[in-house]
Amino acid sequence: MSAHRSSSAATRLLTPSELDSGSESELAPSLDASLPPTQDPKGKSKAKHNNTVNNQRKGSITAREQCLHFARWIPRAIDMFCSLTDTFRIAMLMEEEEASKVSGHSEDEDVKAQRDQVLSYVGKDAQERHMRNYSKILLGAPYLRKLAHGNVKQQTEMHAILTEMQVIMGQARSDDASHLKNCVAQYAAPDPSDKGLEPPIYADNKSRALLGVNHPQLAAMLCPIKHAKAYHEDPKKVQAELQNGVIRIHSAAWPAFIYEGTPPGKDFDPDNVQEGFSKGYYLKRVFRHIFTSPSSALVPDGEIIPSHGCNAKLHGMEKVEPEHIAYAFVQSRFSIATRDKWHETDGCYKYNEAYTRFIKAIREAPDQTWAESLLQWWNQTVFGNKHGLVVIDLTEDDEDDDLVVMQRQHEMRMVAVHQKTRLPENAAATPAAAVAKDTAVPPTSMQQSEAADPPIPPLASPSATPSSIDPESLKRMLGEFQDDDPLTEDETDMPAPSKRARKACKTTTTSKKTRKGRK
Repeated sequence: MSAHRSSSAATRLLTPSELDSGSESELAPSLDASLPPTQDPKGKSKAKHNNTVNNQRKGSITAREQCLHFARWIPRAIDMFCSLTDTFRIAMLMEEEEASKVSGHSEDEDVKAQRDQVLSYVGKDAQERHMRNYSKILLGAPYLRKLAHGNVKQQTEMHAILTEMQVIMGQARSDDASHLKNCVAQYAAPDPSDKGLEPPIYADNKSRALLGVNHPQLAAMLCPIKHAKAYHEDPKKVQAELQNGVIRIHSAAWPAFIYEGTPPGKDFDPDNVQEGFSKGYYLKRVFRHIFTSPSSALVPDGEIIPSHGCNAKLHGMEKVEPEHIAYAFVQSRFSIATRDKWHETDGCYKYNEAYTRFIKAIREAPDQTWAESLLQWWNQTVFGNKHGLVVIDLTEDDEDDDLVVMQRQHEMRMVAVHQKTRLPENAAATPAAAVAKDTAVPPTSMQQSEAADPPIPPLASPSATPSSIDPESLKRMLGEFQDDDPLTEDETDMPAPSKRARKACKTTTTSKKTRKGRK
């Protein structure tokens, strides 16, 4: 609580417009330029660098690197205009307020007043959006949750990571925009293999002055959908009205290129605006370029197989969400506009507002059946399955799992062997003995070896009387265990004497006894 209070007190209170806009710089600087120099007078930086290189070679990744890697996915799948600092600050204040309500404990009046003041600047819709983004970011970068609820040092580290992540988010957005510039001529043409744009657009041309409403075909794509029919009837007149501002191009009007038809919006029905919404060929190609690789952009529907290194596979994208389409929509419009560098506005057109309205048109559609069918259409178009990248659960159908089949067959064989080894019912053994045999515990290896050897006869007890022991049995027992000359450990390797040697030794011993008696 104290750590959060100190950090929030040092941050200025944002106005509602700043909080809702999530403003970022026009073009994010380089990530390497934003990082501090890695110089250490004690020589620790070199060792740290070597450890980092070794970890990269081994394929490991630190918690901090995981957060920075996930930052490239945030604008594409969570919120293109997300301000991480504002999102974490507002979401943590909302968590703090909810915790105070649940616990019922009294809290500092100054802290509560400051929290209420900050949250009063944010509307309910913006609060929900910040909390939704906050939850998704923590899910993809769980290390930030530990830092967010830690001490002052950990929260300082969290703000440093968020700053780096914000820079990387801007880089990812700029990279996608710059890569699309070279593909506009192909993607914007209805059939690029047959005929391109007229006049043609060259990829090496750095000037974008001839794009946007200054290009006849691109002007038809940027034209508000309500004026698309008029544009096709009299292209020059409507293009001039677009250039002069008679027909306003603003974020509240859907551009024609997001609708079905060739040219875009050809079959638009003013009485059914949602029909054909976000199914334009140009939007679909840009979406594939960003999420499933540029090589899949012009592939016919139903033949899309995301490559291993595409963004969808790298970040575990299993199905298309409205945020994915909205990101492709903004990048599509910026790619054919006249601006050279990324900016949140293009004249009267505000990309942030258009992005939010696009998501809202699907998530909060009055006809949810239509919204679900639209997302299924996108999943079918991108992944070849209306349910997305479905993970097959073999437990539902074990017959398709060869490993399960092998295990079952082994169990059946063991049962068959066990049944064969059981005693028959008409055996001489009693039922109790048969049950005991079936339920007996298998002997160990030591017990099996002991059972294979004949039992050793017991020795007579010292307290036993001679009359109780058979003389012949006693003689036989003593003869078996008598050892006049036992072998030592060292003598075990010596060969046994032959029969002739034993006879000669016996004769020599007898001769000595005879000579001694004579003396």
